Amino acid sequence: VEFTKKAINIDPENYYNYNSMARVSENAANLKIPNAYENARNAYIEATKYNPYNPSLYLSVAKLDAANGKYDLAKEYIQRSLLIKNDYVDAVYTLSQIQVQNNEISNAIESTKVAIQLDKSNPTLYLQLGLLFYNLKDYKNASLSFVEALKLNNQYANAKYFLGLSLYYTGDIKDSI
Repeated sequence: VEFTKKAINIDPENYYNYNSMARVSENAANLKIPNAYENARNAYIEATKYNPYNPSLYLSVAKLDAANGKYDLAKEYIQRSLLIKNDYVDAVYTLSQIQVQNNEISNAIESTKVAIQLDKSNPTLYLQLGLLFYNLKDYKNASLSFVEALKLNNQYANAKYFLGLSLYYTGDIKDSI
């Protein structure tokens, strides 16, 4: 923290110095050090003043807020990042994770579908979609999602496992094995 403060004193208009302070403070916040969350958030906000068109800075604020249970603030900052870069897969995926935390599963499914449209080659997104369907006991759609994940990575152990379970629950015992 002291070194990032020195960097800010040397170059107070360089967003990267505030971003560095935010990351250090964010690590401290993860350790539950008092005032670290507030310091991290303030440093990220200050970074956005000097680089207002960088969507990753707004997403960093959103992730920090979400990690501290401030989901409404997190959603607000995800929206800010998406205003700058409307095809920002990481922001859409983070939104789906926040929606899961808020038990907004149907919204999380829609957000994950949007993320897939933005990055059709990401097997993790298909796995996430499959898990959302699986948790709703929609085993048919879960199976379809896990199959898509396996098309992209045929060694994806989690996708294979949950595909087997989904097929079992749809009554397709032979293929589940």
